[in-house]
Amino acid sequence: MVKVGILTCANTTEHGKCASAGCLHALHESVEDFARYQEEGGAQLVGLSRCSGCPTALASERIHENVEPLVQMGAEIVHLSTCLLAVCPYKNKYRTAIKEAFPQVEVVRGTHTPPPEELEQFKGAIKAILTQPKKTLGDFVSPH
Repeated sequence: MVKVGILTCANTTEHGKCASAGCLHALHESVEDFARYQEEGGAQLVGLSRCSGCPTALASERIHENVEPLVQMGAEIVHLSTCLLAVCPYKNKYRTAIKEAFPQVEVVRGTHTPPPEELEQFKGAIKAILTQPKKTLGDFVSPH
């Protein structure tokens, strides 16, 4: 059995309230991007983590802080989730930083593959969630 970890998108999980159900379904059923482990007896999930949020272009190397617990739990392979691949501008930098920090760990792109029309709907939904107007304390406090 292969020990895997999954790295998800912080914006998708926090603001989009994604429970990683698609990722976990694919893993437990040994389908899609997890089908490759069938000959090794399947995949054992050692942990699920998320990125540290959009870090600016200068701090993508911080991703190792979120991957380290997965490696400490025995992850041999880390899957970058489908949501992270769909919306993350840092996915390639993350992949490079993970490989540099943990050369013994394979980094795999993807967990499951939604149909293209669903992927576009997903991207639109995440954009709508992240760009909707939000209230601040200034909206509730009037200046004297």
